[in-house]
Amino acid sequence: MLSPRLLKRIDNSFIGRIVSDKRDIIERTNPDKIYIENVRSFFNTSFGIAKFLCEKAVDFGYFEKYYGYKCPIHGNVIYSSKTELEGDQEVYCGTCEDLGKEKFRYFANELNTVVFYRLIKNKEKYAVG
Repeated sequence: MLSPRLLKRIDNSFIGRIVSDKRDIIERTNPDKIYIENVRSFFNTSFGIAKFLCEKAVDFGYFEKYYGYKCPIHGNVIYSSKTELEGDQEVYCGTCEDLGKEKFRYFANELNTVVFYRLIKNKEKYAVG
C-alpha cells in the first residue's frame, strides 16, 4: 500500500496536475455530446488526430456519430440526426418560435452543422481486441 505522504507528493507534482486536468475534462464532458474538441483537449493532440480517434471509436462500437444543426440566430443545436439532412429538408427552431421571431423555419443547407459523438452505454456492443 502506498503511504499517504507519497500520494500527497504525487498529487502536488506535475503528474498530479495532469491527472487533475484530465479528471476535470471528463467531468465537464456530456457522454451524449462528445465533441472532437473534447477528445483533442483530453489527449492534447491535433484536431485531425482527435477526429481520427473519434471515427475509430465509431468503427469499434464505442461511439455513435451525430450531425447537429445550429440555429443561425442563437447558435444552439436545434436538430440532430445520425445521418446528414438533405439541403431542402426543413428544420425549425423552437426558441425562435417561442420568442416570436418572424423566421423560425430553416432549410438544412442554410444551417451550420457540427459533428458530435454519443457514448454507447451498452457494453455488450463493444468490440474486443
